[in-house]
Amino acid sequence: MSIVDFIGVLAGGFVILAFYARKPVQLRLFAIASNLLFIAYGALDALWPVLLLHAVLLPLNVMRLRERRPARV
Repeated sequence: MSIVDFIGVLAGGFVILAFYARKPVQLRLFAIASNLLFIAYGALDALWPVLLLHAVLLPLNVMRLRERRPARV
């Protein structure tokens, strides 16, 4: 298994963890990790639809995670 394949499998594992998570913050953290790994996987293997999808989902997951955290004053 190449390092690129390993990154893809690891990214898929984080998707499974995100679906398994019961707490919203855990879900978003796993989803963000998955997005970052899928972006790397897509870039390394020229899988442009995968890269584009996760490049769009990453800011959404970060935004939703920030909504769950209390604002600091």
